[in-house]
Amino acid sequence: MLSGSNAYRSWGRPLYTFPTLRGISKYIDGNIGVIHIDRHSDCDAIQMDEKMHGTEWYHSTHLPNLSAKNLVQIGIGGNCCKSWSKFTRDSGCTAISMEDIDKYGIDKVAELALDIAWKGCKAVYVSLDIDVLEAAFCPGTGTPDFGGMLPRELLRLLKLVTAPGICGMDVVEVSPPFDVSEITSLAASRCIINVLCNLALNKSLYKH
Repeated sequence: MLSGSNAYRSWGRPLYTFPTLRGISKYIDGNIGVIHIDRHSDCDAIQMDEKMHGTEWYHSTHLPNLSAKNLVQIGIGGNCCKSWSKFTRDSGCTAISMEDIDKYGIDKVAELALDIAWKGCKAVYVSLDIDVLEAAFCPGTGTPDFGGMLPRELLRLLKLVTAPGICGMDVVEVSPPFDVSEITSLAASRCIINVLCNLALNKSLYKH
């Protein structure tokens, strides 16, 4: 990770989010906020005796300049563990469910997420797990779930939360072997392209 650079990553497993944030955190002169878009909280301390898939947010929020109070998780629902709910309550992070999105709308949710993630922070990182989409729109993922976002809702959310600028972004849980007609790969690439274009349009590519 070079000082002054932005990190944009696309991969299969979300376990790489933690080392990416650990690398970025060394070059941010201040606190980092995170907007995490996912159907699942992924905040266990350990799974199958390892720091792996499903543990990235527990460990990321123990970095010196990344507080759980600046972590906003959007789209949470479906099959969630009791340990994830306990982490949310105990750590002070913010979880916004699909029911909240239905009630308040994408624009209000984005406004709230930005307020929390940026509070007292010098930079914000966005992490997108593609399984936040309704299962019909992302068959190519390891943990598809019903009741997720529609593609246009996700694109609108990304447009709003990245407009002020971000220090990096990842897109995870894209699994081409599980995909149908490249639907999931197309969704992931469209999200990345839209974010990069949005940053350029708003002249908000992060600098530090």
